[in-house]
Amino acid sequence: MNARIGILVALIALVVGGCTVSWFLATEVVETQVPIPPSGEARSNPYHAAECFLEELGFQAESTWSPPKELDPELGVFFFFSTERQPLPRRDDAILAWVERGGHLVVVARREQALSDHDDPFLTRFGVQLSASSTTPAQPLPREGQLELRFASDHTLDFYGEERLWSYANAQGEQALGFVHGAGLVTILTESELWDNQRLRQAEHARFLLQLARLRRDPTRPPPTQALIVRGDSPPSLLALLWELAWPLLVAIGVWIASWLFARTRRFGPTLPT
Repeated sequence: MNARIGILVALIALVVGGCTVSWFLATEVVETQVPIPPSGEARSNPYHAAECFLEELGFQAESTWSPPKELDPELGVFFFFSTERQPLPRRDDAILAWVERGGHLVVVARREQALSDHDDPFLTRFGVQLSASSTTPAQPLPREGQLELRFASDHTLDFYGEERLWSYANAQGEQALGFVHGAGLVTILTESELWDNQRLRQAEHARFLLQLARLRRDPTRPPPTQALIVRGDSPPSLLALLWELAWPLLVAIGVWIASWLFARTRRFGPTLPT
């Protein structure tokens, strides 16, 4: 009886050992990287890492979806990262007026400008035009004294103005341009994705963000301490859009309605008999 049990155990062990050896011979261990999705605020804010980075540098940083109605006079740097900005002349004039008083605007060119006839006011005022690149995106070695930045945009900036403060170019063409506007500065970029949560740690993107955040027109003035990141731009309501683009017509219609109501509701003298 014991001999039979021993033979049965040996057969089971032989089968299990053979299956194990066959499994190891037929399989191969492969390492693969599985992306971990973002969590917390980073799920809805692609520039959460840039905001935290600025806060670690001593800035009072804030990130919102749409720009505020009025910019705080104490605000030092305004990052407008939306590539689908609404063409609102009065708002754009207010932003440039804030720049003239000493602010620094870092704005991304509207992508629609390269595909339509709608001009980007932040580009045309400085003699810049967005165009589609005719070359494949490439990342050449940076020139001497130039940061290593990995722009992935398929657009370039064509400059036809008279004067600019600085520029950054790669094999495709101009990717970033800096201008003086009054007592402030304006920086125009082809993309802002180099500062998102995934690419901020690549190359020298963080150093570039730091340099722009601390850049100022007058070196004798104290460096800025407040920064605002706007990552989108909600479309205005129909009434707000009409008031922005056709306020003289709305005023004229309002005056006509008020005059008509005044004329229809007033009566002079007694009523006439039937």
